[in-house]
Amino acid sequence: MSAMWKAITDFLAAHGTSATILGTLIFVKFVGKLPVPTSSSNWLYQFFFEVMNALTVNMHLARQAVVTPAPPVYLPPPAPPITPTA
Repeated sequence: MSAMWKAITDFLAAHGTSATILGTLIFVKFVGKLPVPTSSSNWLYQFFFEVMNALTVNMHLARQAVVTPAPPVYLPPPAPPITPTA
């Protein structure tokens, strides 16, 4: 197992710039695939979505993390009571 880690670290040391660019592209693609939070999403996920998109400088998606509350549900007025007629 240590031979594998040595090979990986040797590769990263020899190709540091390429590894950094590739890692950044993978991270940006991962964050870009996160679903936009909805009004029923947890506040922690909304915060996570906003921070991750801000880190990737994807400010268009980071601003979408501000979720507007769902519109109120208006129920019709109750029906009048039925009075029995004899």
